[in-house]
Amino acid sequence: TAIAYAAAEIRRGRADLMLAGGAEILSEFFFRILTHFRALSPAGGGPEGARPFDRRRNGPVAGEGAGVLCLESRTRAEARGANPYCEIAGWGMSSAPSPPTDWPSDPRGPVLSMTRALNSAGIVPGDIDYVSAAASGGSRLDALEAEALAVVFGSAGEKPYIGSIKGAVGESFSSGGIRTAAMAVSIKEGVIPPTVGLKNPIRPLGFVMGKKLDTSIRYGLVNGFSSGGTFVSLVLKNMA
Repeated sequence: TAIAYAAAEIRRGRADLMLAGGAEILSEFFFRILTHFRALSPAGGGPEGARPFDRRRNGPVAGEGAGVLCLESRTRAEARGANPYCEIAGWGMSSAPSPPTDWPSDPRGPVLSMTRALNSAGIVPGDIDYVSAAASGGSRLDALEAEALAVVFGSAGEKPYIGSIKGAVGESFSSGGIRTAAMAVSIKEGVIPPTVGLKNPIRPLGFVMGKKLDTSIRYGLVNGFSSGGTFVSLVLKNMA
């Protein structure tokens, strides 16, 4: 949300340059809340570990960190000799009725945020090469996002490639900055990281598993979904 807001302010001419992203420290108090509500792996039993989109998932693993992007117009970046990673081409937001600590029962909310992001960027689902998913190994979240991805991009097939870096870095709850920065690097370098912990997918989608994938990325989609029914999607574009 912060990144979309900053990009919109620059696009409107209200700012020349903005820093936007997310940061978080995993305090003992916060960790105790998560464990009290059984929000973390191994909720429901089984081995501890983050396994996004996997049939054996049993909750996320808590993480922490920060990711901040420097956003500016292309004209300004070129004038100061900067070497941009990518362009923020569009974004979409939505919400759906849900309890504060749970997820909606149907995928209409995330479908709408992704569709709005694609429309904002002026592209169609087939233009997306890579989706950086919000899935963290949570039972409800991962199922909801997988269903929404199947609605937007089709129920089976190799593309778009889909992955979640939360299997490696954990669920920081303000990871949008980290994951958008990672997407920018993926687009610049032509590399998609594997989804750590994913071995048995819950749906036949284009998940990247086992090892990294070297491929060119024209457009990447980053999903940021929050319990309580808030959904945000960003479209990033290769500038090459």
